Amino acid sequence: MKLYLRGKYYYFKPCINGKQRWVNTHEENRLKAKLFAEDYLHDKRHSTAKIDGKYNFDTMLWTDFCDKFISYSKFNKSAPEADIRVIKAINNNLDLKYFKELNADKIRKYISIRKEIDKLKDNSLNRDLHSIKSMWKFATTELFEGIRNEASLVKEIPTEKMTKTKYFTEEEIGKILTNCESERITIACYLMLYLGLRLKEACLLEWKDVLFDSDSVRIYPHKTKRANPNPAIVPMNRNLKNFLKSISNNSKYVVGADFTKKQALCSFSATISKYFKRIGIEGTAHTCRHTFISHLIMKGVDGSVVQRWSRINKPEILQVYLHLSPKYSNEAINLLPY
Repeated sequence: MKLYLRGKYYYFKPCINGKQRWVNTHEENRLKAKLFAEDYLHDKRHSTAKIDGKYNFDTMLWTDFCDKFISYSKFNKSAPEADIRVIKAINNNLDLKYFKELNADKIRKYISIRKEIDKLKDNSLNRDLHSIKSMWKFATTELFEGIRNEASLVKEIPTEKMTKTKYFTEEEIGKILTNCESERITIACYLMLYLGLRLKEACLLEWKDVLFDSDSVRIYPHKTKRANPNPAIVPMNRNLKNFLKSISNNSKYVVGADFTKKQALCSFSATISKYFKRIGIEGTAHTCRHTFISHLIMKGVDGSVVQRWSRINKPEILQVYLHLSPKYSNEAINLLPY
């Protein structure tokens, strides 16, 4: 649930029974406003369920449930777009009138259609199943009482442990950095390969955050609601330092253009992918970040250091790279001193 500062107070726009309207929190503090919004939604859901009886499991329309679930997802999840995408896919593949029709058999049918017709991979199918399980969890805990969780009867598809095996070799990196006629693409690739930046981070990096005196770069998180987020400090490789000093542009941004609009960023990402394909290299802009992490791991840099430099919040994400480490071997068992 997004909060909007309108004048003196924070407002939010919840979806209750399929209708949206502005609600004034009468709070100037963002945290207090968020707590007010949480209490408001909780009271509204439970009070309407008791008074007007609209939360009847047998008569709950699929469209009404989707309105409630999307509102819940936007307020409680960091990536509600995934749930919205799954709802659209269900609408395209299943003819549902009531929510209760989304039973275990219909869920299995949906998974089968997505696998055979849409050619989705097992990992993608499991992500869809997670969203459906989230719907049923929301239904059993927030809307209805005494119903069976149908999604719990459907098991995930067994998959192999994912490993990030795709990264650029030293030869490919040389081709990427020397064959490009576009200065913007070259700068972006340097930043992603030498700092492990995501494309958006590379495009929004400002010159004021390049600290030549201390051979480091300040990187601010973009997925945060904090007004003044703490930056991550990443050391600057000497090759990157020499390259950045050779750049002469008057832009606020190191890349030399304003990519604050999503459409411009998506177009730039596609342009980089086409450039890689043109020079005979398989990969995308994000492969540069995988390359940064993979080569550090292969050189034996400690995982905690790589995690800090790469700004990886969850340690388990780093696990998919550890098979590249020279220390990752069954022979390591012989290092036991006893």
